[in-house]
Amino acid sequence: MSDQRPFEHDFFYWISNAFPNLEYLLVSNKLLQERKHSNDQLHFPKLIYLSIRYAHIDYINQFLHDKYTRITQSFILWIDYRRLVTATDNFTNDATRVNCSQVVSLNIDQLFVYPENFYLYFPLL
Repeated sequence: MSDQRPFEHDFFYWISNAFPNLEYLLVSNKLLQERKHSNDQLHFPKLIYLSIRYAHIDYINQFLHDKYTRITQSFILWIDYRRLVTATDNFTNDATRVNCSQVVSLNIDQLFVYPENFYLYFPLL
């Protein structure tokens, strides 16, 4: 999904309900969200591939924080390393740990030294 307008939380909520068997999701949008979150949690029970590499940090927070999105099975994640560090608060933000713990393949655009808590967030790697 790519657009010249921001994707709001309600739009993703509609997608998660309209397509419960969605397996692949690529979000490419560098625009910040105006309405970031609501009380409705996104649920992607069949998601196996998530690419948020070219997404604004708002979308990364939305998909990695378990308060906003529930990903219940193992999945492949494509992401920009700097945004991953920001969203996880350098791998100290427990709100991102639940969804990160489902990642079986992490694709990042640069080489890096694994931080101290990296494998607490990504135990399946």
